[in-house]
Amino acid sequence: MTLVRKNGLPRSKVKTALLTNSMRYKDLREWLAIVDRLGELVQIEGAHWDLEIGALTEIIRRQSQIPPAILFDKIVDHRGGYRHRDDPIICGAPPGRPPHDATFSQARMRSAVLWNALEDAGVTDIQGVCCHEVGAGVVFNVVSIRQRYAGHARQAAMLASQLPGGAYLSRFIVVVDEDIDPFNLGEVVWAMGTRCDPERDIDVARNCWSSPLDPLVQEGQAPFNSRAIIDATKPFAWKDRFPPTVELDAEVRERVISKWGDLIARLGRGHR
Repeated sequence: MTLVRKNGLPRSKVKTALLTNSMRYKDLREWLAIVDRLGELVQIEGAHWDLEIGALTEIIRRQSQIPPAILFDKIVDHRGGYRHRDDPIICGAPPGRPPHDATFSQARMRSAVLWNALEDAGVTDIQGVCCHEVGAGVVFNVVSIRQRYAGHARQAAMLASQLPGGAYLSRFIVVVDEDIDPFNLGEVVWAMGTRCDPERDIDVARNCWSSPLDPLVQEGQAPFNSRAIIDATKPFAWKDRFPPTVELDAEVRERVISKWGDLIARLGRGHR
């Protein structure tokens, strides 16, 4: 079995590149070419179609918060090229419990669609958008902004709950400040716990666009749902006086990582 991965951009820049307008594409081939240029395409040759492809996908997915795209080639016991069947067996890709191949792709695509829609609607200073895979790419969406004016955070949250990429089946929309990584659920929950007053900062939108696929929509009911609009940003009126965040100095962090990087990497992979 052969695995090939090219050197690409730093991971922090890959996040931005994957979800900005530079990722507009016409078809799957063009998307693969863009991802390959970013160094985020892993090509695996010689895997068996029966169990190895699924197992490799799940293992690689669980090892990284932003896993690479995986392209399987020269699959063992599988005919190459294109084939056509007059009476195909359609297995589909049911939305299983994440991490799952369907939610993996959907989360990234919807994040890009929502970011573009917010910018097209005039929302400024967006720092990142993540439709989290743990929410199947639809029910838990996070937008990071740099607050510029009173009401900026609430505007971004309300629009994110109704624009393309965020309207369908959505449940929770969280807006955070620019110092919070929207991809990192730990940081997002921390911001919700320290910057969000539930009475003042959580609104509920009712009779919104859901689907018969929603597990909370009973059979025979109209497919409506509600969604929580959560403002987890510092209060704009006094954000400059908001208690500062206590964390490691960047220089100290880099020095520790430089000295103990191998140990940190091993522990992160679960090898103790």
